[in-house]
Amino acid sequence: MSIAITTPTGHIGRQLVDHLLAHDEPVIVLLREAAKLPAAVRERVTMYEGVLQDAAYVQEATQGADALFWLSPNHITAPSMYGWYEEMAQAATSAIAANGIGHVVHLSSQGAHHRDGMGPVSGLGRVEEALDATEAAVRHLRPTFFMENFEAQLGAIQQAGAVFFPAPPETTTGMIATQDIARAAADWLIDRSWQGTDIVPLHGPRDYSYAEAAAVLTEALGRPVRAQQVPPEAVREQVLGYGASPDYADALVTLYTRIGRPEYVGSPRSAATTTPTTLETYVRTTLRPMLG
Repeated sequence: MSIAITTPTGHIGRQLVDHLLAHDEPVIVLLREAAKLPAAVRERVTMYEGVLQDAAYVQEATQGADALFWLSPNHITAPSMYGWYEEMAQAATSAIAANGIGHVVHLSSQGAHHRDGMGPVSGLGRVEEALDATEAAVRHLRPTFFMENFEAQLGAIQQAGAVFFPAPPETTTGMIATQDIARAAADWLIDRSWQGTDIVPLHGPRDYSYAEAAAVLTEALGRPVRAQQVPPEAVREQVLGYGASPDYADALVTLYTRIGRPEYVGSPRSAATTTPTTLETYVRTTLRPMLG
């Protein structure tokens, strides 16, 4: 039986596919364009091209799958943010039911315990609810702020010597490398002896304030970088400039301004939820080479 993977060319998906292939697991990938996969990977997986909001496509692509990794991609141009996540939930659950998929690993997020008021994260919470209503065994991975989010600020680092957030520099949050999320997902997908539904918090190695993160960037990149707060309205206008719908722009701003608040955190950190890759390691090995 195979493991079906959605978004296999993204930060998490591509690393997850590599982990599974290293363990000789048979893999099905669902993606928009097969050409985006490296040739060596294309030779070892079964590929289905399509879009995840097409429930019939997802159902066809996951025939024969014993397990599913489900990641609902962002769709910032969607007129309704919650409507988009409802489409994702419908596509996933109909395929699970039709094909008798026994195990599902779902990429959710810290804060998804709030079904409203956390922007797209609340949308993921609603996907959680839909998956829990299936007959599959489900693990919801709830990671914190991705270290890879800093890649979107490379231009700001180069041109302004700053990283910009709609929250004060002292705002503190867990930060996690996607390689650690992919490794956790692979572990659950390879050992499918588990049953029932559960939450799997993933908190990164430690919490960082945005100011501390800027200091890490300064040290590792060898150039001054500061954390600067920007008004939520400015973030909204920027997101709208990227083509986002007003509903999705409002939802993103809501999320950005609530990261770090106590109600966002949910599950407390423990040894089991603490992952190994530090921000210092990520910046030195991944971000710094991107700056040339």
